[in-house]
Parts: sequence; structure tokens; C-alpha cells
Amino acid sequence: MEIKPNFLKITAGIFLFLGILFIPFSFYFFPFQHQITDSVFSSIIDWAGKSLFCITQKNAIISSDSASMYLLTLWLLVLSFIISGLLIFGVRNIGTIRHLQLFVYYACLFYLCVVLMKYGLDKVFKSQFYIPEPNTLYTPMGQLDKDILFWSSMGSSKLYNWVTGGIEILAAIFLFFSRTRLAGLLLSFIVLLQVIVINFAFDISVKLFSFFLLFIAIYLLWPYGKRIGTAIFSNKVVNPAFHKPGYVYSNNIFREFF
Repeated sequence: MEIKPNFLKITAGIFLFLGILFIPFSFYFFPFQHQITDSVFSSIIDWAGKSLFCITQKNAIISSDSASMYLLTLWLLVLSFIISGLLIFGVRNIGTIRHLQLFVYYACLFYLCVVLMKYGLDKVFKSQFYIPEPNTLYTPMGQLDKDILFWSSMGSSKLYNWVTGGIEILAAIFLFFSRTRLAGLLLSFIVLLQVIVINFAFDISVKLFSFFLLFIAIYLLWPYGKRIGTAIFSNKVVNPAFHKPGYVYSNNIFREFF
């Protein structure tokens, strides 16, 4: 029986892939990403901000958690729905769509793996939460912003950085290998959920980036949903053997990369 493509899965995958390419988060793979995003989307972002949301920000810089970044994210979501519809109704070869899904799946997996490894190493080597400077230490606590207060407190503890950084590195290593990938995804989900709570609690301006990473983790966990549900909500024994992503079907037209 031919399995039809899932519109929501395709849309989610395309949105994440476009986000990796065009949203200039604090972490990106190529230095000219910001210039490409500005040249492609700046005009339509300015138009949407002024016409739809009454936001005047001509030639605004797309920066972390800014109105322009949220507008860019909205446009990418709309574009993802359009591309998904064109793929489902315009591409007759379902195998092509499945190959595209698998490519996007592993692109997101590689991105999450690299981001976790990068920030984990930054914590271990004390290049993210740095030791507080004298001007911060001698400033009364009530005069510090919440994000500076958090950053400085975390930077004063080497053990905290080693433990949290080590967990992120461990999650990245687990993601890289197929047999430990599910454990890595569950660990990544817990880590990123905690990061989101911290970002909102201390008003740290990478909220959209942390939500984006959590969305990637949920998307990557999607194929394991039934298996996780069975393990949690039933008394059935779950086979611990490696479970391939749901995009790999019984006709073996795909192979596992790792």
C-alpha cells in the first residue's frame, strides 16, 4: 500500500531547513548568511512590518529576538506551507518527496549535533559564561540587568559549566550514532527545554533561537513518537533495537547514513 506524504511533516521540515539557511541566529555555518537574508527578505519584511503590523523599521537589522527576526520567521513559515503544497500536488513521484524528507531530517540532525557540541565546548572551556569583570562585581545587584546577573553568576562556577557543557557534548555524541540517537534526542529535548526556561526567566535575548532548537529536537523525535508512547503509557515491552526514522519505508529505498 502506498503511503501518502504527510503535509505537516513536510511543512515542518521545510520550515526548519529554511530557518537554518536564512535566520541569522547567534550561530551560523557561513559568515555571509546575514547578507543573503538581507538581500532576499529585507524589502518584504519592511513591507509586512509597516502594512500588516504598523511597525516602522525601514532597513532594520535582523538581530536576535527583534521584530524583524520574528517577521522573517513568519515569512519563512508561510513560504514553507507554499512549498509543501507545491511538492505534494506538483511532484508525482512520491519517492522524490521521501528522499527530500530524509535529506532535511539529516540536515536538521547535523545542525543540532553541531550546535550542541559547539555550546558544550564553549561551556567546558569557559568561553560562554565568562568570569565576571571587575565593573560587574563592584556594581550593586539591584543595578544589574537580569541577564547580566545570570551570566555573571554562571561564569563564577567552573563546576556548573563543566557539568552542563558535558551534558550537551554527550547529547551531541549520542546524536551522531544511530544506536544512541533516541537517547541523544531525549537528552537534547530536556537540555533545550531548560534553556528556554532560563531565557524567559532571566530575559536573555536568544528566546527564538532556543525555541527553534527545541522545535528541531521535537521534529527529530517525531518518528519515535509511537515507540516512546508505548514505553510510557502501556505495559508492552519495547524492542530496544535501533528504530529508523519514519521516513524510511519497508521498500528499503533509503539507507542509514550513520
